[in-house]
Amino acid sequence: MKKRSDLVISITETAIFIALAVVLELLSNLIGFRLPQRGSISLAMLPILIISIRRGVVYGFAAGLIFGMINFFLDGFYWHLGSIVFDYLLAFPVLGLAGLFRKKIRKSSIYLIPAFLLAVFARFFFSFLSGVIFFASYAPEGYLSRYGKTLGAIIYSFVYNGSYLSLSLIICLLVAFAIYPVIFYKIDLEKWQP
Repeated sequence: MKKRSDLVISITETAIFIALAVVLELLSNLIGFRLPQRGSISLAMLPILIISIRRGVVYGFAAGLIFGMINFFLDGFYWHLGSIVFDYLLAFPVLGLAGLFRKKIRKSSIYLIPAFLLAVFARFFFSFLSGVIFFASYAPEGYLSRYGKTLGAIIYSFVYNGSYLSLSLIICLLVAFAIYPVIFYKIDLEKWQP
């Protein structure tokens, strides 16, 4: 019975953190924390990163995938089917990589830094590739004429994705450090029984 209740708690927590990520993304869109080139600064990654730390890589990947699909339907901007795969179906699940540091983070909050850096860099990698492959035509003419089509697209994708993701990373880290004492709060169903 204990294993089953642990599974139920894990799945429920994951669903709650996905919902929180969706709410944070909607708030971000509503308030409009966007950079001039449309990149959105948001805390939406934080719940996915936290569930990865609380429950591990598998739950983080699942949460990221589900959030990516929901995010696409809510705000999906795509130019090509491949951009859906890279920007939503790959970029968000890799946030689950933060779960690789869960044992170390339990001992010290300082490990939030490499955990978040790894996960957000992995997200950046897929978004960067998508920008180079599928969104090169959106690069401002200045980039393309100055550096050439290929290098201009690479630089633009790096600047575009790097700017909003690095700011989002910093904000997520600051909030994570602030709430670190409750990240591993354990729910005990035995105490909640009537």
